[in-house]
Amino acid sequence: MTEFAVENNQLSIEDRNGMRTARLFSMLIVLCSLVGCQSARYVLRSENEGIVAIPSNSTWPVNHREHAEELMQQHFPEGYVIEQEEEVVVGQVTQTHHHQSGNQAKEKKNKVFRQSGHSTTTTTDQTEYRISYRKADPADRRRALFEDQREPRGDFAPGDPAFSP
Repeated sequence: MTEFAVENNQLSIEDRNGMRTARLFSMLIVLCSLVGCQSARYVLRSENEGIVAIPSNSTWPVNHREHAEELMQQHFPEGYVIEQEEEVVVGQVTQTHHHQSGNQAKEKKNKVFRQSGHSTTTTTDQTEYRISYRKADPADRRRALFEDQREPRGDFAPGDPAFSP
């Protein structure tokens, strides 16, 4: 329990620290809601292929790529091959900022207002990163085992045809 006292119309240090903590916590919640709400999702999921979309391919502050790899692994636990990766435009965001200034001048009994201003409109593309992948076949798995490749990914068991020469 935070104790505080008011002396000479000033809050104690303990209360200021509590307010600072509350302010930081509020900013953290806003940041998480802006970043964390978006995650990996399926765009296409069929028997032999799939497409996963993530907000970006960066690893900070959230590694969306890990979430995408989890979805691909769930889709094809025996392994998958990434066919293509690309950034795709999915919409546009337009922001308009208005800046106004005004002067007041008196003309006899009436007040006259003069206003001037300008607007700035910015339109940017809204993008997402898409990973197209397919189910790994035995030949893909053999190549992955005997070559130093990143794909295909997934768990390969000793009974798997990929282990046979």
